[in-house]
Amino acid sequence: MTERLEYLMYKSGLTASGSWDEMDSYDQEAILKFAELIVADSIEALEQRYKTFKGSGNEYARGFKSGLDAATRTVKVHFGVDK
Repeated sequence: MTERLEYLMYKSGLTASGSWDEMDSYDQEAILKFAELIVADSIEALEQRYKTFKGSGNEYARGFKSGLDAATRTVKVHFGVDK
């Protein structure tokens, strides 16, 4: 688990009063997978937006793609998601 995910779990109350420690490994893995899926789905939403620009021949598509690539890398590093 990355430090950022651990911090967010703390902020959400998942680690309060030992609740995380009381969960079995299946529940813990499911929660971590859910967090990873939220990050991946957010990135996918941005990529779909780029496809809209690209498909319309929009002149801003190149700049958007460059920003999208930088944002994607930043989010993946921030959350420790390497997919």
